[in-house]
Amino acid sequence: MNKKVSLDSIACVLPKKTYKNKDTIFRDVEKLPFHWEAFWGVKKRGFFDIKSDENETTAAISACKKALDAAGVSAKEMDLVICSASFPVLFGETKNLSSFRGLPRLSSAIKESLDIPRGFDTQADCLSFLTNLEIAKNFIKSGLANKILVCSSECFSMALDMKAPVSTLFGDGAAAAVISATESNGDFLASNYLSDASFYKLAVGKFKQKVETDHFISNAKVWPYFVLSDSGVDDMKTFIPFIVPKIVKGALSKIDKKPKDMDYFIFHQPAKTIVKAWAAGLGISKSKYCLTMGQHGVLVSVSIPLTLCYALHSKKLDPYGKIVLAGAATGWNFGAQVWQLNGTKVMYDDKD
Repeated sequence: MNKKVSLDSIACVLPKKTYKNKDTIFRDVEKLPFHWEAFWGVKKRGFFDIKSDENETTAAISACKKALDAAGVSAKEMDLVICSASFPVLFGETKNLSSFRGLPRLSSAIKESLDIPRGFDTQADCLSFLTNLEIAKNFIKSGLANKILVCSSECFSMALDMKAPVSTLFGDGAAAAVISATESNGDFLASNYLSDASFYKLAVGKFKQKVETDHFISNAKVWPYFVLSDSGVDDMKTFIPFIVPKIVKGALSKIDKKPKDMDYFIFHQPAKTIVKAWAAGLGISKSKYCLTMGQHGVLVSVSIPLTLCYALHSKKLDPYGKIVLAGAATGWNFGAQVWQLNGTKVMYDDKD
């Protein structure tokens, strides 16, 4: 029997404190390039306060609990948890896991905290949440699981050199979803992916001499930072705006559909101009997608689920709608999924 897959719930958790572009936390940033804010569209973002036990682990556990509550199920009903966190260092501490660790990753903390029997982690940067949904779908359709918890959590502020312009782009956050086998009308309908390493050097993680800031102080002499090349913005314009629409159309073609047949599009949020270019490439109107990077920054793997939370919470998206989730990730990877929702419940942690 071909099992159907339901996206039962989606939830997000955001930092308690937010920062605007002119706040003192960015006082050491070099002068921003002309049209920087106009291109990226980021005006505000939240950073976790790891000094106050606010980090990727505590946020992930909270998001998972909210997703479970929204779906009306308990952690004991979960067969599996699939997690992602992009930054190589994890700060959350549990009874059996220390802070400032590389391994084990996030799933170990969630399994321990919520008593879920199985779990593992993936790493696909901005597309990690989509990757996790794809894997969860395969587990369910193959009969290996009935209910799965999917989670992404990003403390990406720790990867930012607060003297570099790129530090103004990113934010922190966590999101989780409950995926289950269903006999209803909901289902994971199609997907399409592409990997192309031609431009991998334009956005990378690099170890550099540690830059001390008010936001984070450590004894480390070197630290992993996100680095955008000097030509990064110009290089991105040559391929990212064009590939994602092709990937979306490829996914839709598998079910004999076109962009006009979809109710809504949930895009990764790398930059305002890029998302608008994706929409233009698909020929869709402003009413069929939304922007969240302005208030929350680029949330890496949390961008897509956060945007889905916002669209459902604000009633821009019908919880029974037919949707596309799509985006791009450094490396570079591109992906799109088509879902038929079946009353997806939402818990949106709106700090505004």
